[in-house]
Amino acid sequence: MILSIVLPTYNVENYLGSCLNSILNQGINPSLYEVLVINDGSTDNSGKIAERFSKIHNNVKVINQPNKGLSGARNTGLRNAIGKYVWFIDSDDIIVEGSLKLVFQNLNETNVDALVINFARCTPEGKLISSSPLNKTFDEYKTYTGVDYFSNRPGDFLCSWRYITKREILLTNDLFWLEGVIHEDNEHTPKLLYYIHSLKILHSTVYVYQVRPGSIMSSFSPKKTKSWIDIFRSLKVFRDSLPKNDSYRKCLNEYFLQQYSNYLHDRCLLPNIKAEIKMLNRVSFLEYWQGMGVRSFGKLLWIKNFPIMFSKCSYFYHKLT
Repeated sequence: MILSIVLPTYNVENYLGSCLNSILNQGINPSLYEVLVINDGSTDNSGKIAERFSKIHNNVKVINQPNKGLSGARNTGLRNAIGKYVWFIDSDDIIVEGSLKLVFQNLNETNVDALVINFARCTPEGKLISSSPLNKTFDEYKTYTGVDYFSNRPGDFLCSWRYITKREILLTNDLFWLEGVIHEDNEHTPKLLYYIHSLKILHSTVYVYQVRPGSIMSSFSPKKTKSWIDIFRSLKVFRDSLPKNDSYRKCLNEYFLQQYSNYLHDRCLLPNIKAEIKMLNRVSFLEYWQGMGVRSFGKLLWIKNFPIMFSKCSYFYHKLT
């Protein structure tokens, strides 16, 4: 079997049917792929919808489990997948008609470690918000390494649904998602790309990401602070396992600086920002690196010594520009 498509599912009864139909109505031989619906303790009709599809389509399998969150559902899918490649799709999104043929064609012809797909954003009503041109900085006829891709860090590169990856790579390197956190992709993808030795980019739009008000990605939650502490701590352990002169370590340090500066910007007006910064700084994840530019050096120096000032200046600068 070539591909396992994993759908972590929790209370998405209004979207799951469209997602499954978009996958199954692609004109692909069902024996070539499986769809694993991980019903993560849904309290609505999501489980019933999934079971109905599994009775009609032999390649749809439903796994029911107590609620473990998105990471826990993905990990269950990975442990039960049998395809050569695994693709983790959000169950409230859809795949573009005919795009699965393009995916299979590239997987069969190239045998790369991972395929990176392009995407568009739309509202639940189907109104297109934007189409991502970001993969066009890479030639889709060339093969890259994960280091190549991570060092350029194109926008939205973190999302797990952008990567169709060899299952063997995920299992061999223990690349399971960190459970109990929000924004788990921010911890998982930087680790994943380190182990990707061959990667191909698709320019064609394959995936449609539905922007929903109130979703984890578009809302604030107090849980995010603890999540970022856990994410930075996990990535720090990973980074510190690499030699000081490793090029990927430099990429991770740049990533730390970028993510933390974004974090400070987003939380500028929160009343408890001082306490949050104090907790995050205990992780001690920021470090200087050889060959860092003047701009990065200045930003790191500023954030290390005056994080509150940086947060406010960054916020109001972006408000004015």
